[in-house]
Amino acid sequence: MKILLLSLAFAGVGAYAQAVPAIPDTEYTDERLGKLTVGLVNMYCLLPNITCLTESGSSSQQLAHHPCTTSARIDTLPGFSYFFDLAARLAIERVNSDSSMLPGIHVGYRRFSNCGNTWSKELENSYSGDSAGYAGSEMVREILEDPAGVVGTIGFEFSRTVTVAAEVLSYYKIPHCSSSAGSPRFSNKNKYPYFWRMISSAEVCDHVHLLLVHWGVKRVAMIRERNDELGFNVGADILETFRAKGIQISAKIDISGNLDDEDAVYAKNLIVNTQTHYIFVSGQADFTASVLYRLGKLNVTGSEYVFIGFTAPLPYGNPFEEGYVMVSTLPDSTNPRYKEFNKLILSRTQVNTWSNGSLLSPDFDFVMSYGLDTAYDCTMAMLKGIEKLMKSNPEFNASMVSKRMLNEQMNYSYFQDLDYTGVLGERLRLDSKGDVKMRYHFLRYINASVVIIGTSDPDAKRFEASKEYIGVLIGGFSALPPDGSPISSVFATDRHSTLGQIIIALTGLGVVFGVLSLVFIYRFRKNKIVRSSSIPELVTIILALTGVGFTVVISTIICKNLMVAKLFGGFHIQFPKSVTRIHRMINCAIILMGIIVVITIQRLRGPPSVSEKYSVSGTYFICVENTKRGPWFLPYILTLYYGLLFSGLFLALFKSQRIRWDCSNEAGAIALIILVATISYAVQSMLSVHVDEMTDFRKCICVWIQTSVVLFSVIGSKMWTVFKYEMQRSKVRSHISQLMTRLADREEQAIKSLVRLGEDRSKSFGKSGGVIFRKSASSLAGKKKLAISSYIDRKEVLMFTVLSKTVSKCIYKYQREKSSKSMWCTGECQVFSVCDRMWFLFQSEETTNPFRILDNIEIQDRNDGYLVILQESLHTIWLEFESVAKVSLFVKELQNALADLKTVQSRYVRQDSVNMIRSVDM
Repeated sequence: MKILLLSLAFAGVGAYAQAVPAIPDTEYTDERLGKLTVGLVNMYCLLPNITCLTESGSSSQQLAHHPCTTSARIDTLPGFSYFFDLAARLAIERVNSDSSMLPGIHVGYRRFSNCGNTWSKELENSYSGDSAGYAGSEMVREILEDPAGVVGTIGFEFSRTVTVAAEVLSYYKIPHCSSSAGSPRFSNKNKYPYFWRMISSAEVCDHVHLLLVHWGVKRVAMIRERNDELGFNVGADILETFRAKGIQISAKIDISGNLDDEDAVYAKNLIVNTQTHYIFVSGQADFTASVLYRLGKLNVTGSEYVFIGFTAPLPYGNPFEEGYVMVSTLPDSTNPRYKEFNKLILSRTQVNTWSNGSLLSPDFDFVMSYGLDTAYDCTMAMLKGIEKLMKSNPEFNASMVSKRMLNEQMNYSYFQDLDYTGVLGERLRLDSKGDVKMRYHFLRYINASVVIIGTSDPDAKRFEASKEYIGVLIGGFSALPPDGSPISSVFATDRHSTLGQIIIALTGLGVVFGVLSLVFIYRFRKNKIVRSSSIPELVTIILALTGVGFTVVISTIICKNLMVAKLFGGFHIQFPKSVTRIHRMINCAIILMGIIVVITIQRLRGPPSVSEKYSVSGTYFICVENTKRGPWFLPYILTLYYGLLFSGLFLALFKSQRIRWDCSNEAGAIALIILVATISYAVQSMLSVHVDEMTDFRKCICVWIQTSVVLFSVIGSKMWTVFKYEMQRSKVRSHISQLMTRLADREEQAIKSLVRLGEDRSKSFGKSGGVIFRKSASSLAGKKKLAISSYIDRKEVLMFTVLSKTVSKCIYKYQREKSSKSMWCTGECQVFSVCDRMWFLFQSEETTNPFRILDNIEIQDRNDGYLVILQESLHTIWLEFESVAKVSLFVKELQNALADLKTVQSRYVRQDSVNMIRSVDM
């Protein structure tokens, strides 16, 4: 198409349509011969009354218009369609008249419109190769269902029009040769294996690079037509090739549609600020002209700037005055066959009027202006390939070919080397991407004239300057403009940059803290504070933060806190393994669901693309998610998943309020995580809207802060609590050790005194007054001294008993006056009475907790395994037992101990299911 639109540079503007005779009917059929049919795909919706342009039955659908008239003009799109149709028919005529090619077979053709079968004057004046849509689908259906059996198709179409049809025809293994579609997308043979063309599109970037190397240019700006199939994809190929070969893209400017004044000012500022003097324009002819014209009006022109492109500008104003170099695959006009082919077209054409009313010149150049040699060679190559296929096996015949029984072999590779010399005398070969290998010419526009300044070989290995080469500047200047300032720095947050090193250091710091957290958990795995936090979940959170994903962390936090709320949220602690197992299975299901969602989205969308941006400080790159690919509901799935996770945090926060065990209550940590996650999401959303070279670094810092807050709130708080606990425990141990030593000494002295006293009063102490039971064990001070298991003195001076018949150790927690509840503890329960004063004493290897007992205490049995001992104004003790029966046994044992000690009045209160309270005086 880019060659085709070159003719618009020579076209006039204005005038009304003029009717001319229709194309003569030249097809005939000999019923004695075999017959093959090829399809001609063209913009027939632009040609009034298709019945006047063809023989009866040669079109897929008939258009109703005024009979036998056409308004096609030489310089209009209907004229283009007419001339390409004519060139393809001339090739078919040549085969049918040549007895050495496809002998005994007559080649017919059928026409198929790629833009629908409805014509209007407005459509004729406004059509610019829109996406085929429904019209393209109908055209493909007609080709597949055509009774004549279309073997292959030859197309004249815009790139964006043929996109779908090319893919569908490849799926049904119908070879399609395009004479005009130039988008690099069709070079993808995995997607378009039966598509090939007479245009060298895939290698245009290599030829442009060859020109820049010849000039010694290292910096180029890119202005690209973003919403055009050809302009966008050629520009993408140019960018990729330039980056790979060391050409710096100093500025990349994507524009939708033609430049307006605002776009032009933006483009100028980038070009001037980056000191760029070479600008590549990637777009259709009118887009190229708008770039040259508007930037020229802003003084981006003259000896300091060189514009390069691949389409001939469709002028408005006079863009040629701005200087422009076009890269094109133009044939050699000195070839004798060049003039012969032009004369052949001229002798058969019936469209000979320009839009301004003037007639066609006898020496008009159809090849240079329209590139009709591509349509002719496309048709010949298709028929040459069919001939090659039939000669490859004697059993192959025209019937098998027409029924598409052999089409599987006719992919692009079958047409790569047909030993065919084109209409202009050059041998045609296809490269590995199905594009014809051709020489490229570099045309310099000076005012309204065109000069070839150089040529590159088909393999883009060598550039040869022409004799007319005098530079590329306006007014005959022979010097090239400077290549700009020294190459501006590429701003990248990598390991070599300061920002990258900061990110690496922060990441390393986080990993070190994670490793230390794992060591801490292992070291204190038996500590009740650590165990209360659920060690498997803590390990999962640490590993997820250091490598798996933040969603795993959130899911684990939610399920862990819901599990703890289920276990400890009631007044009575539950220990069923099923609760733990169910919540962990739910966590695994949520994590697996997230993995499936992410993998599905990545497969449907593909990997993120790298986008190049520019600023005053240099070039930088950002990753851009391809949100336009895939089904429409993909973003909603991800949003729904994250929304459910976020809702789960609120649910976990609400449930955590019911946890009475302070060590397991993480409501504060969850609230902090919700706050930080919300702020982090808002900040990252704002950063994504206003992107600059610091955006990636700021996002990394944001993620690091968010991760660190979660890690410290979940793990750090536990480490700090354990640290304080160990420090306090060390101090208390030292203090208690000293107290217990003195107490043990006094205890032993008191017992000895009592023994002596008893001996003085009675000759036999054991018979008259008291009983002492001794055992060899560690005393209160931890030394091997005399330890009393139970002692009752008849004189009530010292009384002591251990409550160990029901349970060896009690599970308890307590709250002293003006202090908060303790954590759950374990210890041996003892009762002391010395001189009418009593204490409860809970003793373990780690701690000793004494509680004073006044004359009256209150014991509440909540009838659910829970026992509460209330001492007004002093303390409250909660004890938990495995069953209600154990509670009754312990209460009985306690009552007996108090009854034996005799010096205290106790009131026993039992609370049943109807909250009835009764008092028992001891």
